[in-house]
Amino acid sequence: MKKCVFLIALIILSCQTIWAQADFTADTTSGCSPLVINFQDLSNNAVSWQWDFGNGNTSNLKNPGTTYIQPGTYTVRLTIGLSGGGNQTVTKTNYITIHERPQAQFDATNPANCIGDPVQFNDLSAPGSGAITQWLWDFGDGSTSTFSDPTYTFPLVGSYTITLAVRDENGCNSVLVEPNYISVNDYPDASFSADNTLGCDPPFAVQFTSEGTTGLNHFWDFGNGDTSTAVHPNYIFRQRGAFSITHVVYDAAGCSDTVRHEQMVSIGQNEVNIQVSDSVVCLGEPIQFMCGARPGSTVSWDFGDGGNSTSCDVSHSYAAAGTYTASLSITDAEGCTYTGTKTIVIGEAPDANFDTDPALLCEAPFTVNFTNTSVNSGAVTYLWEFSDGATYTTEHVTHTFPDNPPEFQPYLYNISLTVTNEAGCSAVERRVNHIVSGHTVAAIQAMPRSGCAPLAVQFMDSSFSTSTVNSWLWDFGDGNTSSLQNPLHTYADTGLYDVTLTVGTTDGCTSTTVFGQYIDMGQAVAGDFDAAPTLACAQQPIQFNLLTTGVDSVRWLFGDGGESTELSPEHAYTDVGQFDVSLITYKRGCGDTLTKFQFVDIQPPIARFSMSGSIGCQLPFEVIFTDESIGADSWEWDFGDGATSTEQNPRHTYTQAGSYVVTLRVRNSAAGCEYAIDNVVNVVPLDVAFQASDSSGCFPFAVSFTDLSVNAISWEWDFGDGNTSTEPNPTHIYQAPGSYHVQLKVSNVLGCLDSLIRYDYITAWGPDVRFEVVDSSDCAPFNIQFYNNTSSMAPVVAWEWNLGEGPLSNEQAPQHLYTQAGYYDISLTATDSVGCTASDTLFNYILITDPVADFEVSDTLNCPGNEVLFTSLSQGVGLSYLWEFGDGNTSNLANPRHVYTNVGTYAVKLTVTDVNNCPADTVKVDYIVVHEPMVDFTADTTTADCPPLLV
Repeated sequence: MKKCVFLIALIILSCQTIWAQADFTADTTSGCSPLVINFQDLSNNAVSWQWDFGNGNTSNLKNPGTTYIQPGTYTVRLTIGLSGGGNQTVTKTNYITIHERPQAQFDATNPANCIGDPVQFNDLSAPGSGAITQWLWDFGDGSTSTFSDPTYTFPLVGSYTITLAVRDENGCNSVLVEPNYISVNDYPDASFSADNTLGCDPPFAVQFTSEGTTGLNHFWDFGNGDTSTAVHPNYIFRQRGAFSITHVVYDAAGCSDTVRHEQMVSIGQNEVNIQVSDSVVCLGEPIQFMCGARPGSTVSWDFGDGGNSTSCDVSHSYAAAGTYTASLSITDAEGCTYTGTKTIVIGEAPDANFDTDPALLCEAPFTVNFTNTSVNSGAVTYLWEFSDGATYTTEHVTHTFPDNPPEFQPYLYNISLTVTNEAGCSAVERRVNHIVSGHTVAAIQAMPRSGCAPLAVQFMDSSFSTSTVNSWLWDFGDGNTSSLQNPLHTYADTGLYDVTLTVGTTDGCTSTTVFGQYIDMGQAVAGDFDAAPTLACAQQPIQFNLLTTGVDSVRWLFGDGGESTELSPEHAYTDVGQFDVSLITYKRGCGDTLTKFQFVDIQPPIARFSMSGSIGCQLPFEVIFTDESIGADSWEWDFGDGATSTEQNPRHTYTQAGSYVVTLRVRNSAAGCEYAIDNVVNVVPLDVAFQASDSSGCFPFAVSFTDLSVNAISWEWDFGDGNTSTEPNPTHIYQAPGSYHVQLKVSNVLGCLDSLIRYDYITAWGPDVRFEVVDSSDCAPFNIQFYNNTSSMAPVVAWEWNLGEGPLSNEQAPQHLYTQAGYYDISLTATDSVGCTASDTLFNYILITDPVADFEVSDTLNCPGNEVLFTSLSQGVGLSYLWEFGDGNTSNLANPRHVYTNVGTYAVKLTVTDVNNCPADTVKVDYIVVHEPMVDFTADTTTADCPPLLV
């Protein structure tokens, strides 16, 4: 008897050993760090589990999870305890592979640039475990690039945040966002004007005025070797000639603009240089004529075609092609006359046109001849452009178009011819969809295509053509035909039939398609089947057996919505009750159906349950399980963490993070059946926390934030100044003083959310420097009161003013007396009690003017009726003039001409007034002397003793 007991025990232990098999799987075996991996036990006959994940973490749960932080390969080991004692171990070497993520980094060649300048971006990213294969740049203006080192030109002025996302060959990615990394500045405007550009004789004073962008650096070149850096120079030309004026402006970023007016100033030149928008144009294009005369001048244009004008700047269009000589005559206020001519060439535009032979064909490739038929061309160049990418420059073209496109696609071509004549006038003839391949494809549909003979089949034409299909010829493969578009045809016998359709179009093109073995006519074969068992528990497999031979295919309908096309399938029911089972057998497309009613009887129970929650964001995590089973009288719960229950509706609390498979097994004692169902509870606690490298400093204040959250995989930072970040550990620069709230929102792999706000966490100290004056410009000397509008969270303890001249001032609101004319930059620097310093500078903020009146004349000794030229040598900004010639006459011109009619000695006074209404004058007493001519003569001798007398 003892031997029998020992033998039985040995057999049981051997069976346990044979049937026990340790195994497991993971939801993923590779990924990017950090990576959460959930493991599932696949062992049988196990009662305990001991996991070693290879990363220093272990678990005794059945289906645990762990997070891999460091890149590398990991060996995972599972040891299971058997129900009869003993254990078994499975080791999967290098089972988990964790890839190191790349680190995105970049720079740019010129992050501060001018609009229109290209910016070269350079990828400096450090690879992780694999080579970087993909780049995505976001330039902050809606434009992107997938190049590694792109070049991009920003179309608008502004500051742009640059984002670089990289992905490596392992699918790992990294994103770098650089806020306001690129600064694009507008080009300044160097446009300018002059109050006087035509002079009879030197010296000749011209006031130049910069009319473009203000607050810039200036450089003037007067065309004679002289230069100036003034904003609005007043320059005196002392030689005769025609002078080209160049004005250059540039800002602190290096953006510049240059404007040059050729021969803008003409002194003592009888010939004027006529300025035109273009001297060679096509018929119908207007030309802008510009005279360059100063105010008060008389202008007369003769355009050479009978047209004329007395306006200085005028637009004129010529009515006919040809060569014209336009002439200009200018007489200024001093009576100087200037003349000039300009040759104008008006070209006649051609009329582009061409012929095509042929324009429509049925098949490609095909060759088409294009013949130029343009008129009035006198053509110099031709450019043919085809939408298949081909171009030609000959007068006539023969072009071969390629093969037909894919089925059901039209083949249309756009053609354009550009003709340019010797005058540079062009004309374009464009034709859309001009070349058409008569692409026609015969296609059909039929319903049904298989069945039991005799069978009526509805055929439908679905042909495609670039033109219109207007004829059909059907061959049904059984000796019958039809010319209808959509015929109905009945097949009387079994068999496989080819169907042929030939279609014709209104353009004369045809297409024939043969559809092989398109119709299948068969005969029904009666089917039969059995199954075992027919009385079963839910989830119990039932074997269905086909008892019929000679069929092509079958279709099983199990009555619970399940189907199968296997010949003898296995099926398990998941609901209770009696089910009808149907078998459909097919032979050559002809089907026969056999239904056995209430053939299968499925006994209870059916396990079902719901949970109060399946995602746990905090520990401990309590779940209420509610049984919703059908026909159950006992319950067995396994919560996946080693805990169990036999209650119908238990509660369970999870105290550790992990992924837990919950199993409910229910029984029906009367039927002797049981049913098990699984669901998953995931617990990944999320706890948000962060710290800053420093919470107080002088602005601009750079702060590095460190995320201290547990299990976070996404981050949303709000720095309290309108800026945000999605980096885990961002660095942010506070650009203005103030106290700022900082908020961090995080989420984990389960979608759990948590947030933390630290109020007034960051303090950026420093004064906000501002100042103003009541009046920033006046006449010298001028005493200015400066008003300090600086604000600061901490008391300001020191001030330093740079008033543009003289010593610095440490007063809070100083006064200063300006005695010298000029522009003055004003800067204020403030220091608070914390030691933070800030400053502000207003360039050219103060304008002090002190004009100087001076002049000279062409001749101080004159006869009555002679003209005297007065030339202003005055200095100042935006001067206006008042001349008093001493004879009761006056003038407001800068360089007037005056005629004295009476003999006498005259005092001349010049008064100038500048932009600040500051006056200056000078009087030259007894300066002009006007007298009558004195007639007298002498002789070397007046007497002789005898004639003749040589005198």
